[in-house]
Amino acid sequence: MQREIDVLRNRLRALAVPPGPAAPPAVRQPSRTAAAPTPEPAEHPGALPDQRVALLLDFPGLLAFARKRGRSVSAEEILRGVVRGRRLVRAVAYGAPGTGEELASLLEHAGFEILAGEGSRSAAAADLRTLSARVDSVVAAGFDDSLEGPLREARESGARTEVAGFEPNDAPGLAGVAHAFLRLGEEGPPRPRG
Repeated sequence: MQREIDVLRNRLRALAVPPGPAAPPAVRQPSRTAAAPTPEPAEHPGALPDQRVALLLDFPGLLAFARKRGRSVSAEEILRGVVRGRRLVRAVAYGAPGTGEELASLLEHAGFEILAGEGSRSAAAADLRTLSARVDSVVAAGFDDSLEGPLREARESGARTEVAGFEPNDAPGLAGVAHAFLRLGEEGPPRPRG
């Protein structure tokens, strides 16, 4: 019974429209002394200030898409663009360089947990299934269509699902399953799946 109540609550939060601008909530601070950037308040449908969000980032996949598109990648900008004033619960960078390396330090400074090594897609799929029951919204960034099944399960469990990337056709199956596509590097609301 409690599970059904949680699913309905998540669905209502995903569909609600905020009444107006609100002060941005605190973002989980990285373990370093420098503070992570404060995201802008959410001012569009589907992104409420009290909405709990988790970001799952395929770091090598995002770098590959960035090279393909001739774009640069900033961990802080990705986090700010995805969170958009919501309450960040967890941000995980899968397949990132090991702790102590410069890229890993930049990711940690921005507020990401680092999960280095192989098997990042299976770890992300397992985390997606687990987190979808604990947060209101899950965002997959940089993944290819191999995460389509777990993202569909997350959506069916009642969580709002979003895909972040440079172009929806980088992972069309994944973008097609999600509630919305977040274009990295652009300000504004996510584009609903149409």
